[in-house]
Amino acid sequence: MGLKIERGIRQEPVAAVLYGTEGIGKSTLAAEFPRPLILDTEHGSGRINCARVRCDDWMSLYGALIDLGGDSQGFQTIVIDSIDWAESMLRDHMLKKDGKKSLEDYGFGKGHVKLAEQFATLLSVLDELVRGGLHVLLVGHSTVKRTSPPDMEEGYDRYELKLTRQVAPLVKEWADVILFANYRTKLVEGADGRVRGRGGKERILY
Repeated sequence: MGLKIERGIRQEPVAAVLYGTEGIGKSTLAAEFPRPLILDTEHGSGRINCARVRCDDWMSLYGALIDLGGDSQGFQTIVIDSIDWAESMLRDHMLKKDGKKSLEDYGFGKGHVKLAEQFATLLSVLDELVRGGLHVLLVGHSTVKRTSPPDMEEGYDRYELKLTRQVAPLVKEWADVILFANYRTKLVEGADGRVRGRGGKERILY
């Protein structure tokens, strides 16, 4: 049987993550994607001229995604803003359903594992949307975490998605592209000769 070889760039829907520092304009940028519908989990799109669905809890978010899988209503991009609030909604939904007060009540580490397993069902639904021809964009907040690479003597701080340690890798693996928005930092030498970073107003997308 001969190989069916393809060449060139395939025009396919994109599964993307956009995260960054507070107030940098993530939601505004998301609204510039092709024919976007924002599933607003934190009610932060009110000052943006966009189409939106207000999602107050996990079931309303999940139900909206299922409905869009059956009928996209002419939209080309589905935006969840924000994905970390969606994770919090899922946690609250789990705790209420199981009669728990916190994830620790499930037993050592079991609550976080169950949260990640349940979150994976959301990513499966998003995969169906992408296969159906829709772009999917997850907007998230950033947090600063310490990392210690094995090939370096000292660790350093870096920006990461504001998700739990078990869920963040799932989201990264799901995405075709991960975008990070921040203000450009310039190195300035002070009067004492020490070099310091100074944030500016110029925004940059990595």
